This record gives sequence, C-alpha cells and structure tokens, in this order.
Amino acid sequence: MSMDEARFEAAMTTSQFVAQMQENQETFISNYQQAEMDEADLAFFRSQGPLRALALVEDWCPDVVAALPMLAKLADALGDDTLKLRVLLRDQNLDIADAHLQDGAYRAIPVFIFFDAQMGELGHFIERPAAVTNALQQAGAEFLAAHPDYPPDRDQRTEEQNAAFGAYRREFRASHRHEINRMLIADLRQLLT
Repeated sequence: MSMDEARFEAAMTTSQFVAQMQENQETFISNYQQAEMDEADLAFFRSQGPLRALALVEDWCPDVVAALPMLAKLADALGDDTLKLRVLLRDQNLDIADAHLQDGAYRAIPVFIFFDAQMGELGHFIERPAAVTNALQQAGAEFLAAHPDYPPDRDQRTEEQNAAFGAYRREFRASHRHEINRMLIADLRQLLT
C-alpha cells in the first residue's frame, strides 16, 4: 500500500463522499445526525491526536452506512487538528483494500486506517465490531425462527424473502444504532490504546 501525505490529502472529505453517493445517502445523513458524542470519548481521542483516519468504503454497503457516519461525527467534533478524516472508494483503491483484507482473504468494508501525523500507520479496523456481528447473527436467527418457511441459506430464499430479511436487519440496526455506535467507538479506542 502506498499511502503518503499527498494521497491522503487528495482523498475525499466526508462531505464530498456524501455528495457523490448513489445509494443510501438519506440513511447516511440520518445516521450522522443521530450519532451522539460522549465527552469521555472526545477526551480520549484528543489525547491521542493529532490523528489521521482514512476510510475505505462503498456507498452500497450497510456496514459503511452504519459506521462511517459515527466516525465522521467524531472527526467533525474533534476538528482536523485532532482527527482528520478522508475517504476513498474501495473499488478504485484496491492496493489499500488488499493490504487490509479481513481474515487475510476478503475485501470487507469499511476499513478505517489510523495514522499518526507523519503518516505512520497506527492500526486499522475492518467491517464492524465482533459484538455487532454477533448481535446481527442473533437477530437473524430470531427472524428465521419466526419464519420457519424461510430457508436458512440466503441463496435458497426467494427475492421477496431476502428483501424481508434485509428489511428486518436494517430495522434492527436502526433500533440499536446507539449501542452499535458505542461498540464501534469502543473498538476504535482499543485499536489506538
């Protein structure tokens, strides 16, 4: 991966990313507006700064639409002098994606890469907190238990069944947004500790 100051600065701001979104723009904006900052978290990130964060994303991804608004709200609350955030599209930056594969094999997103002021990589976060994955799996299992006519394998379900399952997961994320955001911030704090 070749990430230097020039490439970082040439990347999109969050506002530029939102302006070019083709999917999920309204959900992204809503998630950003509803993100809540905790003073203890702000103090923690202030104590770590100055930091730079690069988000590798695509706008169709539910994990991007769930996590990036929280990171963007955090960066906006702290200001560029403490946490400067830039955004790149994964599919146009495969060298970065391939340097940060999930389980060494998957180009999962979002990827949040944190750097110090000299662009030395401090660590990276991929996709979603493990606790969120577990909660989504449990919610999915509960949904399928309530719909015994739905096959457990998504490839065996009809389009309508997959749409209903997807709608349930979106509603679960929306109704648990605050807890999911807290899990994300906890993981990011752990990453930088």
